[in-house]
Amino acid sequence: MDLLTALAHLRDEDTTSLDIYWLEQNAPDDAYWWCDIIVDKLNTLCASEWTWTVMSQKEYEYEEPNRVLDFDVDWFIVVAEETCSDNLIGATIHTWLRDHGFDFKVNVVTPE
Repeated sequence: MDLLTALAHLRDEDTTSLDIYWLEQNAPDDAYWWCDIIVDKLNTLCASEWTWTVMSQKEYEYEEPNRVLDFDVDWFIVVAEETCSDNLIGATIHTWLRDHGFDFKVNVVTPE
């Protein structure tokens, strides 16, 4: 199942919020960072290891010339902010969801 179909499925099941987390430990003052966002419900439905990748602009500019990553996918998000935080990641995912027609509450949780 693709991501948008899985999100529609959760919406149709009256899911109102998504719990997100990531395993990467980014230093608070590091301008070069990325996170693979995990949403267990979506990862199960999509048979994937992560749901979104969020990356700082500086990390993108560093990685892009090498094309190590596939940047031409809808779930890849580049943000201009230079520092990674729970609030930034939560707001970024909420904005992506809203921009794609979904109104889920986003909860940043601690991985188990």
